[in-house]
Amino acid sequence: MVAALVAGGGIARAQSPNSMTKEFEDVRFRISYMHWTRGAEPAVPYRSEGPVVVVYLGNGALQTSAFGAAQSHVAGEVSYLEPGTVVNGGMLASSASLRAVIVELKNVGSSRPLQESGFTPAFPRADATPVLDNSRVIIWRMLYRPGQQSPILVHEKNSVLVWLNDVDIDRAYPNQPPHREHRSAGVWEMIKAGVSMSELVVNLPAQAVTIELK
Repeated sequence: MVAALVAGGGIARAQSPNSMTKEFEDVRFRISYMHWTRGAEPAVPYRSEGPVVVVYLGNGALQTSAFGAAQSHVAGEVSYLEPGTVVNGGMLASSASLRAVIVELKNVGSSRPLQESGFTPAFPRADATPVLDNSRVIIWRMLYRPGQQSPILVHEKNSVLVWLNDVDIDRAYPNQPPHREHRSAGVWEMIKAGVSMSELVVNLPAQAVTIELK
């Protein structure tokens, strides 16, 4: 079975200073971008209904109040927030702006088991390190090496992939010729359970974070 991927657009077209902009929503995920900039007005608070995964896209620091301690964040860092948390709070406490992809999880059941495809599951695999595993998600930090072709792998769970740097990638689906795609740092993709494909990074080493919905 081959299902479609939904790719998120670049940050620049969707962002204004200190704003939280919803990019996509379905029955499983609500995906937004957040952009903190120095001196901007605080964002209108958004309190999540479900748990939230925050993937930071750069290095920076935030503080919850003018007198609070600053908390540093680095590119690729992942935070898991419980339901009811204000996910876009804080003021920028570093010179550079800070951006993040915010993935809110809806209250849906577990991913359904797939029919046997004959392909190897996408996870776990070499160069994919689990960074968080709880009752709702498992989150993987992924490393792609230039010229390293993966076999055809089947994604067994609905997931969101966030690219951490620019990359050109050749993808091939069963019974289809490969095609090249460009992804910019910060772009997300929703991968539906049942997608089967192989991947080959063709330019530079790349990193990504994948959030699998249990």
